[in-house]
Amino acid sequence: FKIALQKVFYAVSVNTIRPELTGVYCWLTDGVLKLVATDSFRLVEEKVVGVQGEAQEEDMTKGIIIPLGTLQEVARIIAPETKEVQLITHENQVFFNIEGVEVTSRLINGKFPDYEQIIPASFSDSLEFQKNDLQRALKISAGLSSYTSGEVALICDKEKQEIRLVSRSHDVGENINGIAFENIRGEKT
Repeated sequence: FKIALQKVFYAVSVNTIRPELTGVYCWLTDGVLKLVATDSFRLVEEKVVGVQGEAQEEDMTKGIIIPLGTLQEVARIIAPETKEVQLITHENQVFFNIEGVEVTSRLINGKFPDYEQIIPASFSDSLEFQKNDLQRALKISAGLSSYTSGEVALICDKEKQEIRLVSRSHDVGENINGIAFENIRGEKT
């Protein structure tokens, strides 16, 4: 649960204009707890499988939005040796019990966007490349892109069998990193 939380935190919006995006959307279905966050540019869905219990409250079957600060505190409390985390909802509140430590918070009112409709059911194209190569290129590109909008363009060159990560800053300059890919499937590259 803690690892899943930490994976979604970065996509939570800090802009309070849309309060429903300033928390993590949680819902339970068939023993799977889904945690979803978006800032309307990035979208992260993490699944925690093997969750015991069931959604007795209607809240957990339709979903609740828990404030980021509450979940950050819960993640801090969960220790490596923690065996169980209880999550209970009642009306407009959520309660956590982490081996005797209780955390209570109000839920965020609002309707979380229907994120599932924008996730493709299948993909027609795929590329495979070394994880370390991508991480290295992203670190370099992200460092330069942070000066402006934080955008990094990804360009695929099928003939050269490489993808290029391009980041630009009007103040600093441009960075282009090429990464060779090993396998390609699909037609649209």
